Amino acid sequence: MNIDHLKTFLAAQGLYLLCVIVGIILSSIFIIRDRWQQAWQTRLHNTGTLTTGTIIKRQRGLLFAYLTYRFEHEGKTYQRRQSVTAEAFDSTGEGATVHVYYAPTSPEHNVLADLKLLSFSHSMACACSMVTLIIGIPFIIFTLVALFQPVSAGP
Repeated sequence: MNIDHLKTFLAAQGLYLLCVIVGIILSSIFIIRDRWQQAWQTRLHNTGTLTTGTIIKRQRGLLFAYLTYRFEHEGKTYQRRQSVTAEAFDSTGEGATVHVYYAPTSPEHNVLADLKLLSFSHSMACACSMVTLIIGIPFIIFTLVALFQPVSAGP
């Protein structure tokens, strides 16, 4: 390996390090958001008011399944779309009655009670981690190969 190859190698390693740092930062942001969302949903389950609602729309996207539900409180209608597991999606049809927890002082803050929810933030954290690893594996192999190449000063 000559000096030019060494410079290219170090630049590639810097790019890899940047990708790893960005991946770790994004994963951390999504993990923190997921934990906050779980705490918020747990709080609604513990202190919220339970009511019934109706599934008004089902959507299956490329990666996620969504249920949109509606419920009424004090003559006003509230609606929300939530990502759910494939099992919850498959077992809940349009028009189905569901249980909903809502904050008594602000019913727009609500969550499905009985169905397994799927966290977008958790999924994104996993995706960021996987992409970071997939990008990193070739660079790790490249590093190991380069370490065993002799360094020469000339062309």
